[in-house]
Amino acid sequence: MNIDDVVKKGEKVFGEIIYKAFPLMNYGIEGSHEFAWKSENVFDAIEILQKKEIPILGGDVCYLKNGKIDYTYDNWYLTNDELEDGTEKTYKKTINYINNYIRVTKNDEKYLFVLVFDYKKYLDLHNDDEDVLYIH
Repeated sequence: MNIDDVVKKGEKVFGEIIYKAFPLMNYGIEGSHEFAWKSENVFDAIEILQKKEIPILGGDVCYLKNGKIDYTYDNWYLTNDELEDGTEKTYKKTINYINNYIRVTKNDEKYLFVLVFDYKKYLDLHNDDEDVLYIH
């Protein structure tokens, strides 16, 4: 799947805000169908997922430097128990994590946030060559 297809599928979930995101595939992270968001846009993306009742499974923190995106290896995730408590908890945990990260890093513009959800289900992604879809 090429980048244009991934962005079009992302638009089905996020609408026009998808064009403010950084498609990881564009930054050398082959096979990724995820998007990284600046702090100024990530909360809008969360709100969209919340309105559509799409649970956030966790997320990753990346940084943008010299036109490249790399992982910081900072992340958050929800346990099965937390996911069973309902989707509202997934948004609260995500918002708290991102707010704390922004506070600690003084909202440094180089940090980006990846929201992990069931991309295969909600973006209708498939890979005809393999049984398993590689997310990142």
